Amino acid sequence: MDQVLNGITEQIRTKLTNAGVFHLILSRKKSTESIKNKITLKGSTYSISGKKIQDLYGIRIVLYFSSDINIALNIVRSMFTEIEESKSVDELSTETFGVARNNHVYQLPNEYLINSKQDYNDLIDHTFEVQYRTIFTEGILEIEHDFRYKYKDSWTDKSDLTRVLNSIIASLETNEWAINHVIEELTYSAYKNRDWESLLRNKLRLRINGELTKELKEILLVNSQFMKEIFKSERVDLLKILDGHFERIPLTYDNIIHILNVKKYKIYEITELLPMAIGWELNNL
Repeated sequence: MDQVLNGITEQIRTKLTNAGVFHLILSRKKSTESIKNKITLKGSTYSISGKKIQDLYGIRIVLYFSSDINIALNIVRSMFTEIEESKSVDELSTETFGVARNNHVYQLPNEYLINSKQDYNDLIDHTFEVQYRTIFTEGILEIEHDFRYKYKDSWTDKSDLTRVLNSIIASLETNEWAINHVIEELTYSAYKNRDWESLLRNKLRLRINGELTKELKEILLVNSQFMKEIFKSERVDLLKILDGHFERIPLTYDNIIHILNVKKYKIYEITELLPMAIGWELNNL
C-alpha cells in the first residue's frame, strides 16, 4: 500500500480501535488512469490556479451503527484539519429516501507531503477524503455508484427502476432502526437479569475486553443503583464521559466502571478498588 495512504489509514484505525468503535476501514489511492479519466470527464473543472482534485487518497469508514458516524467524525476531526467548504453531506427530507453522502476532506499532514508525489501533480490538492457509511448502506451505495451514478444517461426515463432502488435503500434504513431496537431490548433484558457485562456491552456498543472482576461484580450486585443509573442514561452522555480515556487505559469492563465512578457516580466501595495506575491516569488526563 502507498506509504501516505497506509500511514493515514493506520492512524485512524488505531484511534477508532482504542475508542472501541465497531468499524471497518477501506482505503485506496487513485491510479494515474483514474486521475486522467476524472480530468477528462470534468473538462475545465480542475486547473493549476483553481479547483483541484481532493480525493487522490480515499478512506471509507464503515460503522456498525448509524449513531456512531458522529463519533467517528469527531475522532477524525481531532486528528486532522478539515476543509469545511469541501465536504459533501446530503440532508434528506422526511419524505425522501435516497443515497445520502457523508464525505469530508482533510488536509494532508506536513510529514506526508514529501511522499505525496503523483502524475498531474499540479492538479492535485494536498488533501484526502474520508467517507462515512454504515455497514447496511455500504453495499447498496457501491452498487448505486457503479451502476447509476457513473451512467446517469442509462437511467433517463427509468423512474420506475429508480423508485425500486430507492425503496431498497428505504428498507435498509428500516433495518438499521430495527437492529438498534433489538440491542435496546437486549440492554433492558440484561438490566432486569442483573447481567452487568451484557448491559455495558449493549448499552455502550463498544468492543470491550475482558470481564468484570469478582470484587466489582459483588459490589454492583449489592449497589444495583449504580447500574440503574447507567441503564437510564443516554448512550451519548456516557460516551462523552468515557471520551479520550482509552488512549492509555485498556478498554475493559472494570475500567469503564472506574471511569464512570470517578467522573460521575463516586461510589465509595468502587473507589476503594480503583487501581493506583488507573487512578493516576484519570487524574492526569
